[in-house]
Amino acid sequence: MNLIAETTKKCPICRSEVVCRFIKPRLYVEQDLDIDLYPRKISWLQGGCGKNPRLYFMQLCNNCSFVVPHQVIEDPFKNTGVSLERFGDALQYRRITDRKAKNITDILTSKIGDMDYYAALKLHLLAIYQLENMGGVRDLASLQLGRYLLRTAWLYRDVLHSNKLEATYMPRIEEMHSALAEYWDEAPLNERMALEKAAGYYMKAFSHSGQINDAHEEMRLLTLVARIQLKLMDLDAAHKMITICQDKVMRFDRDMKEAANPSARKGGSKKADPEILNQMRADSLRMKKLLDDVRDIHAEMKRAEERRKVEEARMLLEEYEEAPAEQKRAVLQQAGVDGNIILKVVPEKKKKKGLFGF
Repeated sequence: MNLIAETTKKCPICRSEVVCRFIKPRLYVEQDLDIDLYPRKISWLQGGCGKNPRLYFMQLCNNCSFVVPHQVIEDPFKNTGVSLERFGDALQYRRITDRKAKNITDILTSKIGDMDYYAALKLHLLAIYQLENMGGVRDLASLQLGRYLLRTAWLYRDVLHSNKLEATYMPRIEEMHSALAEYWDEAPLNERMALEKAAGYYMKAFSHSGQINDAHEEMRLLTLVARIQLKLMDLDAAHKMITICQDKVMRFDRDMKEAANPSARKGGSKKADPEILNQMRADSLRMKKLLDDVRDIHAEMKRAEERRKVEEARMLLEEYEEAPAEQKRAVLQQAGVDGNIILKVVPEKKKKKGLFGF
């Protein structure tokens, strides 16, 4: 069964026709989400087409080489403050006059035939390059850049988590990377680089973007950053982000109580509309669910990390099995083992209390 839909739209830059090919979201369900929300399983509701829907996220205008998700092709910079006209002028001017931009565009648009992982990755990279380097829109488009980079990381993961896909695509991907290296220093050439850049742009979006309109959307963004940091095994950075999220939830709940009972606040005004209060209560519950989920993941990863460090410390002491406790602690300290881990592996003997508990 052919589940790939086609629609023709106008390129917002040059007004040429773009044939968008995609798989309708109602035909499949993404399941078994990884820490960073990467769907590890796709369940088809009507047979299936043997293609990953992620491959069809980006669309290419064959005339001006603009790359954009088909869902937003008619208004790609909605609510960003980006001037489409200015961006379009910069895109077309640099594609003609800037040797670096022209070469990168040529590398990433050549041999785009039937959509596969190689073609999809090239289009994601070109979309990222365009927003980072054309028309001064990098900061204003930081939310889009975070999204594009996260999905780029997922494509790398798709390929490298399958022996068949890795053997099929990595030789061509590595050849493309080599060609890009001469012109684009900041290119995300692997999953880790893409995730790190995604987290950075999402934080810029939190600080500067006009696209984040309410507290719930802020919490979704910040917990996604924490999830990316957890996927990168940066548990300390994730803990700091979780702390920020906790503070935001506490402030939101305080604001909600004051809205419900303005007399409790100095200079309190009229009580908020019941509909607004109901929305705030719903947002509070959703924010807490987002926070609890990421906090639970962090706690489990911390426990796993501690178990691993304890096991590593015990392995360091294998040849000191008969040594006194003081020597074992000295060995672990010299190896740079954390003090709390040392206490778990070589606990201090508790002093016996005297007759009167002293």
